[in-house]
Amino acid sequence: MRIEVGEVFPSKKQLQLQLGSYCLANRFQIRVFKSDTARYQVRCIVEDCSWKMCAARVQHSDYFQIRKFYNHHTCSTEARFPHQRHVSARVIEENIKDKFHDHRLYKPKEIVHDMQKEFGISCNYHKGYRARHIALEEIQGTLAESYSILPSYLYMLEQTNPGTITDFHTDSSNRFMYMFFCFKACIDCFLSSIRQVIAIDRTFLTGPHRGVLFVAVCIDGNEQIFPLAFGIGESETNEGWEWFLSRLHKAIGEVEDLVIVSDRKNSIITSVEKVFPNSFHGACAIHLQWNMLAHYGKNKALKRYFDRATRVYRESQFLQLMEQLANINSEAAQYVTAVRFDRWSRAYSPRKRYNIMSTNITESMNNALKGCKELPITGVIDYIRGVLQG
Repeated sequence: MRIEVGEVFPSKKQLQLQLGSYCLANRFQIRVFKSDTARYQVRCIVEDCSWKMCAARVQHSDYFQIRKFYNHHTCSTEARFPHQRHVSARVIEENIKDKFHDHRLYKPKEIVHDMQKEFGISCNYHKGYRARHIALEEIQGTLAESYSILPSYLYMLEQTNPGTITDFHTDSSNRFMYMFFCFKACIDCFLSSIRQVIAIDRTFLTGPHRGVLFVAVCIDGNEQIFPLAFGIGESETNEGWEWFLSRLHKAIGEVEDLVIVSDRKNSIITSVEKVFPNSFHGACAIHLQWNMLAHYGKNKALKRYFDRATRVYRESQFLQLMEQLANINSEAAQYVTAVRFDRWSRAYSPRKRYNIMSTNITESMNNALKGCKELPITGVIDYIRGVLQG
């Protein structure tokens, strides 16, 4: 990185940014000697050192030009670089933004570590967080910009992935409500090669606008997670689940012997019954187990018998395990019986659930996507696209 006499910058701010990166790369600090709307003069932080730079605003413009530059230090390296107290979050951002590649999850503590390793400076966690935020905004755009380009982004997603289904919905004030996307490759593979069991769940987004990320996930023949479809909504409501599932139905159509697995939230139960009336809706055995143990005590034997009961294939084995469970706690046995055996047990399931007795695969999918939960909406979609296609 070089700075030369006569070099012109679009603004004073851009000059300061470039100079900050220059000082960082060359390991010295500066002090501002004069700074106003027309002038910007800086010197080395060490008194009596000869290094200095003078810039002035170009007449009738916002441009700043370097007029004088004495690029020679008469001080020692140790004196001019004890620590970089003046390095700003924006200067740090200029030096780290290239590292946000391939949807890397670049954490503030990693930024702090890299600045120390590469430039020998110490910055605190807050400054690293601010630099990361600035870099993400520059790459992904602001939240408002992201919502404004969403229709165009989804259109291009369909154009570059023919057959991909996307949709979004706004209210009467043109305020964002819901968004959905499902890649053509995922649709084709699900209909031709994947077990007809879909686990659905949601996770919360953590950006300033919050919201929820809806996910529909399956298991392939190698026991690997197979992402099917995704959606984003303002909140988890009956309307949100119904909208997401209706778009999923549009994507995959009527699927013979389809099983949908979820927790037992009323909003999901109602929406599945309405949108997929011909499917079988199974309950997540893990959620049911948690609720049972929360109500009737965390008994290891109770947990063990229930877990075995969910997985056995024969009704006779299932009934024996339920009898043993009732001997430990009859109220717990009545609680899970009231949910109906066919909803959570493999022995009584009217359709094949294979080994998908819970929504744990959605939790694994959510963990794989945790790096995108604070991004703007198009950043979330692009992160997921990168994970699926990368």
